[in-house]
Amino acid sequence: MRSALAFGLACTLIAVGCGGGSPTSPSMMTGMPGTPGTPGATPGATITGSVTNASGPAALPTASRPYEVGLMVHVVGTNISVAVGPNGQFVLQGVPAGDVQLRFTGDGCDAVLTLSGLKTGDTIQIKVTVRGTMATLDDDSRDGDDGEQVVLNGTVSELTRSGSAFSFRIGSQLVNGDATTEFFGDGNRSESVESLANGLRVEVKGEMRGGQLFALRIHINRNAVPQPEVELEGTISVLTPACPSVAFNLVVGGGQPAQPVVTSAATSYLAGLSCGSLKNGDKVRVKGSMQTDGRLFALQIKR
Repeated sequence: MRSALAFGLACTLIAVGCGGGSPTSPSMMTGMPGTPGTPGATPGATITGSVTNASGPAALPTASRPYEVGLMVHVVGTNISVAVGPNGQFVLQGVPAGDVQLRFTGDGCDAVLTLSGLKTGDTIQIKVTVRGTMATLDDDSRDGDDGEQVVLNGTVSELTRSGSAFSFRIGSQLVNGDATTEFFGDGNRSESVESLANGLRVEVKGEMRGGQLFALRIHINRNAVPQPEVELEGTISVLTPACPSVAFNLVVGGGQPAQPVVTSAATSYLAGLSCGSLKNGDKVRVKGSMQTDGRLFALQIKR
């Protein structure tokens, strides 16, 4: 797959109010949820997306949940549209090159998101959180061949450092870097590798090397709204032990859905617990910050 993306391209959010100020509605061709709405479309970019609703159950006010059936995604100014599946997934094919606007309508929302710099043949994976008239781009992953430039936006997780070398993930995408990587903040403020931390929102500009993304330049966005701290108590299930990066579901009871939890080397353990001692069936209390993908990043775990 190709996904060459010149530096300097950005993803811009445009909120559209319900009942007024909306862009002209595109003529719509409906499709099955999660499938393109325009079979046989002209060659263009392919956008694979995942949509979540920022409003969650009362016990988990910051957790994301998939949007219900009825949400539509339209490429403004074209006849390309598709229904979002019950799992929040959708695919748009034949999207024109250049800057495009995706309009999300239905289920109490009407919001527009702009994606910049699409090229014919691009395959782009995005994660979007929609709340009413607001749509937030949580992840923009554009795979590329060796030497091709890629821009990736999202929240840092699973950060590890060894001297000047480092790695972290944005969503499922692994990002690597070393002493040659440049860091800067808002207003071109000087930053360094020491500024990196799990939970920070960043924009990575890099290139594919051996199938992996190497960061050439990282913009640290300290003005992003911080994720609120959450503390939950429940029972561990579906544990995937890979210390220090453990993943499990926390069953909180009360009819609430299980909460996905992830850890890293920054997670602290109290009351005799350790990363290696966690097991299914343990009752624990987890304190951490909710990530944009709906997972709880554990800062502390205790009995």
